[in-house]
Amino acid sequence: EMAEEQLQEHILELVFDGLDFYAQVFVNGTLLAECENAFVPATVNVRHALRLGMNQLAVRLTAGTERATNPTTGESTAANIYGNRQAFKGVSELRKPQFSYGWDWVDALPNIGIWRGVRLVGYSHQRIRDVRTETVLSDGACLLHVDVDVANLHPWAEQTGRLTVSLTAPTGQLVQAVDDLSVPVGITRKHVSFAVDDPHLWWPNGMGEQPLYDLNIQVENATGHLDTWQRQIGLRTVGIDRSPLPEGRRFVIQVNGEDVFCRGGNWIPADAIIARVDAAKIEALIENAREANLTMLRIWGGGVYEADAFYEACDRKGILVWQDFMFACHTYPDDRDDFCHNVRLEAEMAIRRLRHHACIALWCGNNENLQGFASWWNKGRSFPAPDMQLGGHRVYSEILPEACLALDPSRPYWPGSPAGGDDPLSEIDGDCHWWGPGTMNADISRRYRDEVYDECRSRFVS
Repeated sequence: EMAEEQLQEHILELVFDGLDFYAQVFVNGTLLAECENAFVPATVNVRHALRLGMNQLAVRLTAGTERATNPTTGESTAANIYGNRQAFKGVSELRKPQFSYGWDWVDALPNIGIWRGVRLVGYSHQRIRDVRTETVLSDGACLLHVDVDVANLHPWAEQTGRLTVSLTAPTGQLVQAVDDLSVPVGITRKHVSFAVDDPHLWWPNGMGEQPLYDLNIQVENATGHLDTWQRQIGLRTVGIDRSPLPEGRRFVIQVNGEDVFCRGGNWIPADAIIARVDAAKIEALIENAREANLTMLRIWGGGVYEADAFYEACDRKGILVWQDFMFACHTYPDDRDDFCHNVRLEAEMAIRRLRHHACIALWCGNNENLQGFASWWNKGRSFPAPDMQLGGHRVYSEILPEACLALDPSRPYWPGSPAGGDDPLSEIDGDCHWWGPGTMNADISRRYRDEVYDECRSRFVS
């Protein structure tokens, strides 16, 4: 039901935080949007379709199998690896969670539905379109750089206002920057830098504390408050040391310039029905990780970009996150422009949503697909042999690193897990998936044995 005051907003948007998979959105009987990406929010402009009083919203969803061009014969490596577990071979064409069609740890249970929240939001005059932060540490000094993108919503008139950026330390100390705005039609970027005295740095679990600063950004004009962006951030730097060794290279995550010994494991969705994973379950699981003295979890590329509650818990508890993009154990149709466009938007939206979290240590292009290029799909042939199967190469080597460099340049991008050196499974360069000798050893008596793991030379087992 819409009130007169709501209809005075310049923009009204319906935001669906998760639609799985193919969705058609109708308002008052009019089709306003079609959405084909379960991983990222779908924003639908509904201002022109709403009316005073009662309105009808309808969302029609399908699992999406009918959207695949060839669901019966489309190539699926997972089907070859896991027998009949991969119930739908066209999954690599669809931007939806791959595990829902089966994996070696879960039976096929395709999800269909509105699996995250839905909200109606309104804006007038100006809105905060994007915020990026970067911590710089040098000779004991700490600088926080903040870029704020402010959009003028008027179709032809320049807008004026005021931007306030406030940073509150865990101690309660407040620093603030206030700037007058003159925003032409379109989007204007404002840059603010804070010199943070006596900085309280964020550290991984076991290396120090996890203090979080409150960053609050507001835009106002003469009529009052217009928009707010508020998050908790940690002051820290992150990188990967790949300096040469007598044999190969290092692969060491560094936080605030210090080496981190990353104890941890992989995170898969906490339920086969992802909509019923609530914040309490996430909190309990991340607390278990903290109590087990873990320092890192890798969000596996066959699942989902996790809910905000996951990253917030990791921020509070000092659990670093190796963040895969959602590609795993398949080739992908990156010869199709529509697919690449969808992936580019997905990457940009995921980066913008998550990049303020202190816990995220790096972005990673995929799970095991570079290994697939080198062995599974091409049988060890040397590049560039004719007819090589390299579907997805453009995603990991072009689309994703471009998005990361443009939107989050201070955080590392790694092309795949595993990757590095001449062989993705190299034990002397890059990271490694050490399945063969360990958990999948042909000699069952040697699986999970300490003396076998002591044979591992890998620089980083991801």
